[in-house]
Amino acid sequence: MKNAMPIIVANYAKAFNINVRMQGNFAYTDGKEIVIPRLNLTDERVARLAYGYLAHEAAHVRYTNFKIVKSIRGNFTFFSLFNVLEDARIERLIGREFVGVWENLEFLRSSFDEKLIEILNKPQHPFTLIFSFISYYLCAKSQGFASQRNNAFLLFKKVKELLCAKALNRLTFFIKKAPYLKNSAAVLKLCEQIGELLSLKSSYKNKDTVSQSDLRAINGKDYLKESRFLRDDNLFAKVCLNKAEKAYVGADKSVLLNYEAAKDEGSSRDDLGLVGSCVCKEGNFRNIMAAAKDLYPLKRALMLSARAFIDKKRSGRQSHTYLDTKHLSRLFMYDDRLFLKKEIEEDFSTYVHILVDVSGSMMLKEKLSGRMRSEIACSCAYCLASALEGIDGIFCEVTFFPGFRSEYEIALKHNEKPSFVIARFDQKPRGSTPLAQALWYAIGRQQEFSCQRNIFIVITDGIPDSVKQTEKALAFAKEHSCEVYGFGIESAVGNDLFTSFAVVNDVGELPIAVFETMFMIFKKQRGMQ
Repeated sequence: MKNAMPIIVANYAKAFNINVRMQGNFAYTDGKEIVIPRLNLTDERVARLAYGYLAHEAAHVRYTNFKIVKSIRGNFTFFSLFNVLEDARIERLIGREFVGVWENLEFLRSSFDEKLIEILNKPQHPFTLIFSFISYYLCAKSQGFASQRNNAFLLFKKVKELLCAKALNRLTFFIKKAPYLKNSAAVLKLCEQIGELLSLKSSYKNKDTVSQSDLRAINGKDYLKESRFLRDDNLFAKVCLNKAEKAYVGADKSVLLNYEAAKDEGSSRDDLGLVGSCVCKEGNFRNIMAAAKDLYPLKRALMLSARAFIDKKRSGRQSHTYLDTKHLSRLFMYDDRLFLKKEIEEDFSTYVHILVDVSGSMMLKEKLSGRMRSEIACSCAYCLASALEGIDGIFCEVTFFPGFRSEYEIALKHNEKPSFVIARFDQKPRGSTPLAQALWYAIGRQQEFSCQRNIFIVITDGIPDSVKQTEKALAFAKEHSCEVYGFGIESAVGNDLFTSFAVVNDVGELPIAVFETMFMIFKKQRGMQ
């Protein structure tokens, strides 16, 4: 699945019923939406980090009570303590429910080893060392991350220099409970017990180690602006501060991803934006019906051509002409057992995904009829889907980009009839051109079907938001034997992107150009480009 991070993201969005946004250099979640940074998807190491982080954030969405998070967010010190305890609980839960994420979570943690050296080699606030110890100790003890045992031991020695023996024993007794607690409320209660322990000056070997404001803050009685823990120039505080305003995340993982994201060259145009499974808003079905009437002859011709092609490919036939002379008499009994060897061609199936651009530039009108580009493109997509409807072995889906609630929205799924959802095909122009996001969605969908042939039809009229991301998606599609056919309405930009691209200088001729290509597609032998 190299370079297929958008597909993984889409699967998480579907599995957890949330939206996932890929943009910027920060990662966080508010319980309803996960945001992960734009990363270099060609680097397998970075991709694994992102998968692990995505699993971590999805675990918060699934198991964390965000009402509790909001109630303590004002006190940064107390919030940080709650954060490391809750991390251990939710990672243990998601690791048990989804076994496949365990390795990525451990890899994510071990990748922070370099940053941990910075914590150990430089003077740090006492809470930085204590919170880091709690986090790594739980990783090694309860989550079974063997790679973190040595790190936990090094941090233990640091904390042993800070706390008296009795306080350290009490601390380890408390934190061992965290991964096995039932909910966030129980974690909060445990956090209060630990906070009460750490708020006592008698817990520290040096009574002046922690300021009075920090002692009050860890006990949940102070706010972050009065705590020296936040004001000190230390790694833990800086990382958490980046997210404390709007996010709930694991501090160490976040700084690692931000560091990797910063190395990835690109601009905001290369963001993959919001990923979700949003269905198109319904428009006026009469608009599509009126426009589709003129395309009926093309629709019927394509339907007959596609049926004939699939029937031929799916029918069994004898591929050898060496007759068995001992059994020629069977010819008069209509028995096909006449050959020395007979081969039946395997079953055949085709996946077709139609991607239609409804960006703002699709508002331009045709000179003769006065119809907008979007109207012609939408009606063309509807007729294509209708022509392929009900043909055994063909799975057709339609997606429009951009959407109102996501970078793309779904108009038709393979198990729906176009005539039942015709109102979804009436889409008005809006927004930009997130072609890459739509392509990644189509690629993810085709992998669910495992058809012998996969065909993407792309109708657009301009430059995609991110040429770089579009090139990556097209390269991935080609690598997985997907046939991508592009149609540019009065635009030749696609010639440099698509292997097969046709420029339509008159938008009124778009249906003819698309249907002629479809006729050609269903006459080609499988695997030809």
